[in-house]
Amino acid sequence: MIGFHHADCPERGEPNTINPKHYRHTSGIETIEVGRCMTFTAGSAFKYLVRYEDKQNPAEDLKKCRWHVADIAVHDDPIWINLAYKNVGVPLLERMLDHERNVYRIAFFNGVLDLDIDAMAAAVDEARESLQVPHVYHSSRAEYDA
Repeated sequence: MIGFHHADCPERGEPNTINPKHYRHTSGIETIEVGRCMTFTAGSAFKYLVRYEDKQNPAEDLKKCRWHVADIAVHDDPIWINLAYKNVGVPLLERMLDHERNVYRIAFFNGVLDLDIDAMAAAVDEARESLQVPHVYHSSRAEYDA
């Protein structure tokens, strides 16, 4: 079945250990609802970028996001699992985009919608620069040092 409803999970009503506030975007959509439609690597990058400001160490989350984006490029991974999942994920992501105010997430979301890995990477790099986090990329293997 394609179409995910986190509300159906029995853990939904439990305290923040299962469903912390930073898992829900301002649009009302939970990050996992879109992430489930993506490949593992793209979904991981997505969750790190969506939640980076709400966590204790935003620089670390952006570092992880950038690593996953580089991994997508190195392995030529798709963003969406398949067309059916893309058809579920895109409208959710568009709704998130309609409610988004963070310029880096807006750029990243647009990169996802356009299937543009370079735009996704640039959005993460700009977010990192806004935190004044130094970074070095090794183009030969797309390894990441920070």
